[in-house]
Amino acid sequence: MKKDSQKNHGCASTRLYNSAVKAGLVLLTLLLLSTIPAAASAEGIITITTETSSVYLGDSFTLSGVNTESDYVTLYMQGTNFQSTPLVSHPVSVSADDSWSATIDTAGITDVNGKRMDLGTYTITAVASNSSTGFLKATVAMSFKQPFISVTSAPEVIVQGTAADFVVKAEASPNGIQWYIFGTNFFDYGAVATPNSKDTPNLFTVTLTKEDTNRATMSAGQYFAVFQHPMYDGMFNIMANDTVFYLNTTGNAVDTSTTPATVNGFMLFNALDRQTANAAQALCDALDSQNIDDIYVKYSFFVIGDDQSFSISEIPTEVLKGEKIVISGVDTANVGETVVVEMISTAFAAVPKEEVGSAAFIVATAEIAEDGTWEITLDTSDLNVDEYAVSVAVNSEVRTSVHVNIIDPNGSVPTPTPTPTPTPTPTPVGSVFTYSSSDAVVTPSGVLSVGQRVTATMKITVRGGSLWVDDKISFSTPLSNAKWSTDIYRGGVLIVSDYQSSSISGFMLESDSNLVLKISLSGTVSASSGGKEISVLNIVSTGNDPSSFSTKAQKVYTVAEFTTDLAAAKKAAADLNVRSDVYAGYGIDTAAVNQYVAQAETKISAAESAGTANLATAYANIEAAKTYLKKAERDLALVGLNDANTDLGTINSIADTLYNRGMDSEALYLETKAVSLKYTYDILSAAYKAGGVPDAEELDSFMADVQKTLKRANEYFPVYGEDPEITLPNNLTLKDGWNFISVPKVLTAESAVASTFFAGVDTADNAVLFYNASAQGWNQVTASAVIKPLTGYWVYSNGTADIPLSYVTTPTVPAVKQLYPGWNAVGVSADCAVPAASFLAGTPWRVALPWNLDAGNWKNAIVNGGSSVNSAEQYLILGNGIWVYAESEGTLIGLTA
Repeated sequence: MKKDSQKNHGCASTRLYNSAVKAGLVLLTLLLLSTIPAAASAEGIITITTETSSVYLGDSFTLSGVNTESDYVTLYMQGTNFQSTPLVSHPVSVSADDSWSATIDTAGITDVNGKRMDLGTYTITAVASNSSTGFLKATVAMSFKQPFISVTSAPEVIVQGTAADFVVKAEASPNGIQWYIFGTNFFDYGAVATPNSKDTPNLFTVTLTKEDTNRATMSAGQYFAVFQHPMYDGMFNIMANDTVFYLNTTGNAVDTSTTPATVNGFMLFNALDRQTANAAQALCDALDSQNIDDIYVKYSFFVIGDDQSFSISEIPTEVLKGEKIVISGVDTANVGETVVVEMISTAFAAVPKEEVGSAAFIVATAEIAEDGTWEITLDTSDLNVDEYAVSVAVNSEVRTSVHVNIIDPNGSVPTPTPTPTPTPTPTPVGSVFTYSSSDAVVTPSGVLSVGQRVTATMKITVRGGSLWVDDKISFSTPLSNAKWSTDIYRGGVLIVSDYQSSSISGFMLESDSNLVLKISLSGTVSASSGGKEISVLNIVSTGNDPSSFSTKAQKVYTVAEFTTDLAAAKKAAADLNVRSDVYAGYGIDTAAVNQYVAQAETKISAAESAGTANLATAYANIEAAKTYLKKAERDLALVGLNDANTDLGTINSIADTLYNRGMDSEALYLETKAVSLKYTYDILSAAYKAGGVPDAEELDSFMADVQKTLKRANEYFPVYGEDPEITLPNNLTLKDGWNFISVPKVLTAESAVASTFFAGVDTADNAVLFYNASAQGWNQVTASAVIKPLTGYWVYSNGTADIPLSYVTTPTVPAVKQLYPGWNAVGVSADCAVPAASFLAGTPWRVALPWNLDAGNWKNAIVNGGSSVNSAEQYLILGNGIWVYAESEGTLIGLTA
């Protein structure tokens, strides 16, 4: 038992006194005990808490608690494949008020076997020992996250001769960051070891002074910056000395204390040998090596002359498909001029804009107002998920350019796996070389024409030990006058440069370690390829387990094909204009259709202008026109079918009313027509849903018949009603497989117990799961757990099953759920279906991904601020689970008791 309250004085003299008189008190104590009833000895307590439930690996965190049992606390940590390990070299002392605390540095923590800790959640145990009572323990969970680096504040435009700050957030980086800036005939670098302040240990500021940015030092133009984080080992694995970059193998690649500076690592490249962005990319490629744990973030900015007055708002680097990008700025020197914003897929960066499909390109303009302000909005609804280069130009002079990633709002959300988790299948090893299809780039990437110059690049990884001396890797192409060049890397180091041959022998490639081959090709489309589809680059290897690769086939178009397709495109555009006018006469909004047709006509005109003298460009415009025309056709079919479906509902409603009023003959006529029209509607709708375009003649005839029937129905009896509300479900019907469900209201106590709620579901021994957003991990639903509103549950059903819902009749307060940054699994708590914007109002949500319980798949993602099918006005249906991505913590409150 711990010493009594005398210890609270905390001085050594008092403790000595206690020891001296202790023997004299023993006799008195025995006498007293003989007259006092025996009592159980009181056991002490020990507690442990953390200031945060998660920390970035490499940062420090504080543990604290109370220990009334002993004078010291010993701390241990254990986790998956991480044996119980002391966290501190010696026990932590307990203070006079029984409290204790310890600060733990996560950098370099290893278990008793020397194994470095990985990311994940670990259990930390505090132990208090006492010779008479044994051990007392308390535990707490701690999650360790991967550090990251990002640019939180930086100028997009710097006026020459003005200072500029780049604020970089680098979590768990006690050694600071390194920075590099590349420009035309310009390179500079440095390090920031000290954070901005004690209160912001993760923020570092890189400052360019007025002298750094003056006209003599930094010319006007675009610059590229790279900011480097040393990660877990705390060591910058790549460093620069003047303009030369080295691989750091010693922890101090460049010793600046010597004159001249001593280099201890391997040379990678010289920044002077590469131009601007290429040098920055070479650094990023080196940092991307799997042998280097450093991470980095890229940033680009412009330097402009000191006589210009120009500013621009921050352009986001990540946008969900369906979100709008608003770009604004001030340019007082060019009032009345036009600002042009272009957004083009980087995969087409080297292709003329006329050749780029609509899903990869946006251009928008605005006039600079009298006060110098301007604003442009880009709608990403029709763009592909891809990386885009966004540039802003005034008077044809590009003022800024950034890369923006369009992210799939239906993208990766946490997905449950059966329990127990199956063992991963090992990745097969055996092929001579491996590759990613994204590593193959052909320019131009679209249509080709005879005589056109074409280039291609490809990166492959040759597996170590896969080739013998007599083996080889061969390249082939249908291009004429082909020129080949290959760079060979081992361990990230260039060992063979500009090898000009279409075949590389096993003698050169024989190696125990992996080799990376960066292949370049240039050539001309030959006359023999006209009218054919060709694969520009083909690679094949020999050996025991050969590999092969061919780039995507590209069509080589001819004059005859161009002439035929141009005439067909003109006719299609004219026909669509006529049909659009007819549908508009029905009261249908065809503005989007007209816009697509206008864009197609612009492309058709561009194709005619290019003509046969520039066949590839001309046909690329024809292909773009076809894309716009197909969009116009599909949009016309969509708005037409949607309007027809609404009209059919109105016709049926009127028929029901006529039956109720005794007008049976008129009602029967409408009912019969509606059944016939619904049959045709289903056929046309199926063609649209399959990704095609319904037959135009059939669709137009159907639309005319619907309008004729609706007119007759309204002549009988005008009925205008709203769509019925989707009310509370009485049961949930599960599909075979995984189902994402929720309950809309509080259930009765008996039916809400998980063992009762899921009693009728054959889960095939899979656990019912819910997502713990605070820890970003899965938890099992126990048999005694209570099924609650606002929570999404994943349940596996072996075949279909029904879950009855029994709601409480006594009103209760609405359910409340805490949202955490990232994905949250929720459900709608309401009396009827509700728009996402209403249900999620007041929360920091960015995207909602609803499950379709009826179909057993996902619905369209709903984006906060989105449009069309991604609009926040889309309804959330009761009973379905919903993934909600939150930007920060927030509170979600149900709409019903």
